[in-house]
Amino acid sequence: MRFDDEVTRNVFYRNFYDPYAWSWQHDNSRWDLLDVMRACYALRPEGINWPENDDGLPSFRLEHLTKANGIEHSNAHDAMADVYATIAMAKLVKTRQPRLFDYLFTHRNKHKLMALIDVPQMKPLVHVSGMFGAWRGNTSWVAPLAWHPENRNAVIMVDLAGDISPLLELDSDTLRERLYTAKTDLGDNAAVPVKLVHINKCPVLAQANTLRPEDADRLGINRQHCLDNLKILRENPQVREKVVAIFAEAEPFTPSDNVDAQLYNGFFSDADRAAMKIVLETEPRNLPALDITFVDKRIEKLLFNYRARNFPGTLDYAEQQRWLEHRRQVFTPEFLQGYADELQMLAQQYADNKEKVALLKALWQYAEEIV
Repeated sequence: MRFDDEVTRNVFYRNFYDPYAWSWQHDNSRWDLLDVMRACYALRPEGINWPENDDGLPSFRLEHLTKANGIEHSNAHDAMADVYATIAMAKLVKTRQPRLFDYLFTHRNKHKLMALIDVPQMKPLVHVSGMFGAWRGNTSWVAPLAWHPENRNAVIMVDLAGDISPLLELDSDTLRERLYTAKTDLGDNAAVPVKLVHINKCPVLAQANTLRPEDADRLGINRQHCLDNLKILRENPQVREKVVAIFAEAEPFTPSDNVDAQLYNGFFSDADRAAMKIVLETEPRNLPALDITFVDKRIEKLLFNYRARNFPGTLDYAEQQRWLEHRRQVFTPEFLQGYADELQMLAQQYADNKEKVALLKALWQYAEEIV
């Protein structure tokens, strides 16, 4: 969901569709079945076959899950085949673990999740997240330390299974630096066992006792260690102040000069949304003559990019030069070199996968053509 939602929103934003309506109109909502499968494996695994990857860890790849459970998925990674396979996996969980399924479905709502979170008491919860790693079933007990100082949909959680000594020993500046340091670069330093949980992104949270002792043992989670850490946190209220400072004084988001990357610069007004609907309803050949006044300064630039990408024949000579200059500003030599290096690395990594290699070649060809 964290990937698909961003791609969907940005594609709609750049093409004059409402970036958000798809997720709420007509009683629509968002839900991530990947985390549902992770939760089922960790909390109620009975009745479902759980495949392992080459490293002996649980695999939640759709094609592996369907094969292990005898579900038809003959054309993996085809969009419609994946949709039907995903629905079939959802049915399997609902059939084999109906109470867990219903709980997770109900608690995809942020208001339901908010009712679980008791920051003053640091009431422990069980949390399932890909950030925890498959080696422990993507699961841990967590304690809510504080709400994010700027984002009302984010709560700061401590991973109780981790090493909390950095929270006790380090100041907020050092903690912040270490928190944003890649694990591979930490050396002998302990990672900071803190993560943000965004209640508007369908996280899996449940009462602490939802993780049964036998399942904690199976996942290698030390219950007593978690309880000891919780006790220490409750006895050291200064930790809460330090973690709030980490996020309150974080580096500000650097805005992009490229209008295509400015989705989150603000919501469009009702008047602008009405005007954008007119753009969609206008015949492409009539777009150059369209006389509409927009309040938001982004829209004029978006409209130009929209025409240039989708209807290049509507551009006059001066506009063609403007589009060329825009592409050169975005696709700088430095950017293209980094892009080429990344594609090359991926091509080596997936050399045995013809489909992925073909896709990587198509991505490079697109870059060559657009510059």
